[in-house]
Amino acid sequence: MSTPSTAADTATPDWAVLGRPMPRRLRIAVSLDLVVAGAIFCVLAVLTFAGAISRYFLSSPFVWLEEVQMALFLAMVFLGIGAAARTGGHVAIDVVTDLLPEKVRRTVQVAVLGVVVLVSGYYAWEALQQVLGMVQLGRATPILRIPTALIYSVVPIGFVLLVLNSVLALLFGTEVDEDDEDDSAVALQEDADV
Repeated sequence: MSTPSTAADTATPDWAVLGRPMPRRLRIAVSLDLVVAGAIFCVLAVLTFAGAISRYFLSSPFVWLEEVQMALFLAMVFLGIGAAARTGGHVAIDVVTDLLPEKVRRTVQVAVLGVVVLVSGYYAWEALQQVLGMVQLGRATPILRIPTALIYSVVPIGFVLLVLNSVLALLFGTEVDEDDEDDSAVALQEDADV
């Protein structure tokens, strides 16, 4: 009978710059974005369900619900974007890179993460400029009077999180890489036990 390997037993991918797993405390700290995005998702689901019940069964819709849903959805997406980078959750077409020799594949993976960092940094800067422009205009949502700058401030924050998590992925590898290696190690152990 095999025992699954623990996070401490996992090896990072060969292309990870530091070549070792992310320290536990750092992993916990950077996982806060995933926790916050998950909590926002739960609140959004509950509010949407309550809004449907209120509208269709009580004939008394929440007039403010659309504004809150928009703000929560935006926050969920942009606060979760970094977690997706850290866990390897973004869409990637790796058909071509899988055909490359190992050394070239590693170089391409590092280059892609470098481009992601540069582009995300640029978007973070541009989004910050847009939010500062919204602050100057002083616009707010029509019903709840929430400042639009507050709602859209999650956009530059999300891109900064994407930059940070992409750098962490470059240094330590993505969490999905570690999970894949865990699965491979367990499968090899099971084959050896048979």
